[in-house]
Amino acid sequence: MSRSISGLFVFLCLAFPASSQQYGEIGVHFGGTYYLGDLNWAQHFYAPRLNYGAFYKQHFNSRVALKFGAFYSHIQGDDANSRWQYQNLRDFSFETQLTEGAVQVEFNFLVYEIGEVKKKFFTPYIDLGIGACYTADAQNKFALVIPGAVGIKINLTERIVFGAEWAFRKTTTDMLDDVTGEDYDIYEEARVPVTASNQYKQLGFMTNDDWYSYAGITLSYAFRISGSVCHAYD
Repeated sequence: MSRSISGLFVFLCLAFPASSQQYGEIGVHFGGTYYLGDLNWAQHFYAPRLNYGAFYKQHFNSRVALKFGAFYSHIQGDDANSRWQYQNLRDFSFETQLTEGAVQVEFNFLVYEIGEVKKKFFTPYIDLGIGACYTADAQNKFALVIPGAVGIKINLTERIVFGAEWAFRKTTTDMLDDVTGEDYDIYEEARVPVTASNQYKQLGFMTNDDWYSYAGITLSYAFRISGSVCHAYD
């Protein structure tokens, strides 16, 4: 984990040019959030819940922007929905509120200019950053998050930008779903009574931290702050 965070900060430092163009962008996003963890190993778009949030981007040039964002959602899981018999027998379920704040570096694959509507007006992009999440109903309520996303954005007008993205969040906790470890008896507050016959039975996967993900659309308003020339704003 420490190597991942160190590599992330190296990426953040190298991503910014020495001189910056001053463009801002403020917007909102809507979509669906789902969870990946001990109750759902790999099924994407599992039990999605509404996600909504807001963001601000500082554009430095046609390739790089810094994004500050936050959103609110829920995540949930239920062993009763699994096709695996051992999960049906375990019969756990959870639901929790989820609030996230993050800062990310956004990199455009194509030359992209705010205010353009005839050329250089769309691009696919990726972003990577660092943040934190708060899960109000989980046993461990706070966790660090490594956020990443892929998406595409297009200038609908000189100031309005539309986008769509699919984002993934790796957390530093295995307790979004309150299921962790290998044995029942390691839990502070086990939801299954511990007996001599079950105390060494596997409950979860101790080495796998939980993830969550969302897909959605963005709508934002772009504006010039200072320090650069853009004919759309002259």
